[in-house]
Amino acid sequence: MSRYFCVDYKHFCDIIKLLQGGACHDKGERIKQRREQLGISQTELAECIGTSKQNLYKYENDIITNIPSDRVEALAKRLNTSPAYIMGWNE
Repeated sequence: MSRYFCVDYKHFCDIIKLLQGGACHDKGERIKQRREQLGISQTELAECIGTSKQNLYKYENDIITNIPSDRVEALAKRLNTSPAYIMGWNE
């Protein structure tokens, strides 16, 4: 008999992290971590990239995962990193 279970994205990420023995950084975590490293408020970053503080919160908490490319570019520029880093294409 097979067993099925449902796992949300955050828990799935935690499981993968444990299996790989490394950190699981998704887009939201990378954005938030970099913003905090630079001492930038959510309000300031949101204004800089042309979105609302609420949307930035949703980006950082992976509620919105399909971030428009122009916003990814603006985030990368303001956070002094690359779009590839934001997207997780290179770590």
